[in-house]
Amino acid sequence: LKNLPKASVIITLHNEIWSVLLRCIHSIFNRSPPQLLHEIILINDASTYEHLGKQLEDYIASQIFDGKVKMHKNEKREGLIRGRMIGARLAQADVIIFLDSHMEVLTGWLPPLLDPIVRNPTYATVPVVSGIFHKDMKVLFGHLRVFLTIN
Repeated sequence: LKNLPKASVIITLHNEIWSVLLRCIHSIFNRSPPQLLHEIILINDASTYEHLGKQLEDYIASQIFDGKVKMHKNEKREGLIRGRMIGARLAQADVIIFLDSHMEVLTGWLPPLLDPIVRNPTYATVPVVSGIFHKDMKVLFGHLRVFLTIN
């Protein structure tokens, strides 16, 4: 873990359900090696749900996250891609990771994404997204990791 770069995780959200968003944030914070997670940046894309205003600001400002979770609120809807670009401009780590606001990471998720980038900085890594079976909520694991070379 010593040689791996720090990461900024960008999450764009719009009118996300409270429990789903907290599960996402907590899974990233709790299942990432602290020395690799520089920050989690929430891009609130002009959400209208009341809990995504002051309640969310107060929650992330609490001592739970050691200042690693930050939020930017767009004044008007920008959409997913523009929201991610806003987050990329705010990010301060060497590597930027974009995740959805309605997902959960598993233990050990971050180092496998960072390691190939150390070996070859032209790589872009893509996380494996496992499905969740709707009838019993069991995770369906995938084992494919894709590397793309950027020229």
